[in-house]
Amino acid sequence: MCGRPRLPPVVTPTCDLALACLAVTLLRQGRAESWEAVSRTSRDLLIGRQPDQEDHKLIDEVERLAALIREKNAAERKIAALIGRPATSGNIGEFVAAKVFGISLMTSGSHPGYDGVFQRGPLAGKTVNVKTDSRHELVLDISSHPCDYYLVLTGRPGRASVRPWVIDSVFLFEHQRLVADLTSRAVKIGVATSIRTADWAAAQVYPPRPASPLQLTSDQIALLRLFSTAAAEGPDDDAPTVGVLFDPEPGTWGLRGDPYLWRALRKRLADEPMPASPDEVARVIHGTFEELAGTALADDPAEDIYRREFAHGGMSSGMISLETWRRQLVPALVQRAMTLLSASEGKPPASRYDPMGKMDGEYVVWKPDDRGEYAFAGILADDTEETLKVIMSEERCSREEAETILRDALQADDDAPEAL
Repeated sequence: MCGRPRLPPVVTPTCDLALACLAVTLLRQGRAESWEAVSRTSRDLLIGRQPDQEDHKLIDEVERLAALIREKNAAERKIAALIGRPATSGNIGEFVAAKVFGISLMTSGSHPGYDGVFQRGPLAGKTVNVKTDSRHELVLDISSHPCDYYLVLTGRPGRASVRPWVIDSVFLFEHQRLVADLTSRAVKIGVATSIRTADWAAAQVYPPRPASPLQLTSDQIALLRLFSTAAAEGPDDDAPTVGVLFDPEPGTWGLRGDPYLWRALRKRLADEPMPASPDEVARVIHGTFEELAGTALADDPAEDIYRREFAHGGMSSGMISLETWRRQLVPALVQRAMTLLSASEGKPPASRYDPMGKMDGEYVVWKPDDRGEYAFAGILADDTEETLKVIMSEERCSREEAETILRDALQADDDAPEAL
């Protein structure tokens, strides 16, 4: 529509010049969020009316926001001066990745296909595209331009309204192999490409795993921890941490190395903020267990392992009972988390979280999945059935084997102290 532009209500051909000038000043100072607010506030000031509580709140909030933005801009100017590029999330991630993983970045921040080249280690000479996301949402932007590897820096799993710049996990994908796998499964490749949980687990390099595609040094691990959520948020005396779940200690153990591993886990997780759900607690515990014990509790078929750092004398010194951790200790920790989280939300205690036991009066079997979470596996057949069908894997075992497993588990449960 052509013609004379329509002026905001506060600036009309007949308005007082002083009113218009004050309105513009309020806007420039960030003391009002809209023309309507400017009109009300400036007119009230001119006619001498004292601003009411709503006026004060509006001005205080906007002034506070302006102050915070000034702090943010000042921090970003310092970051930009340090990294030599604008302080965007991607540029910060590339800078950190370059320092930690020995990557020589390309001169241009928008180089097609990749951001730099590994300069040392087993990947020396390989090109890499660095991806940064404050949350781990199981998706990856895959470009049509070629590169050798994707190095992905992420925060914690799931969605969130607050997205701080943190690094809680690092993944390394070989580009050609990843694209070939996705193509074979007819997965659409591009922005926010969905990647299977198992593929993320196989690509994880931090927190370190024995089967990680790239083994990190202690110095690299220490540098990445500087950017963890726990480090970014700082200590909060009122907020519970995962470490509190380890007190009190259980009254019985499987082997002599178990209590020392328990205490090492408690120390490592002393400053780890308590996740919002028991499943996330289980993931944190399993991930830290793997880091300290050198094996994935959910994947290792062994009943026990030896770790020299947990050897302090005795016949089974240094031995870790994986079966005890799977059936007794980890479920006990998750049960404590469920109770704590329920209490913090004003809810009644959550239902028991057992690898094996009774549910609604029937014997059921639980098993850990590839993310370290215990999930329903099957139900013990009644007298008319000959076998126990394990729903998740479709494996079958004899009724006698199933009853033996359950009997041993329930006996262990009866012998466990109340602390568990």
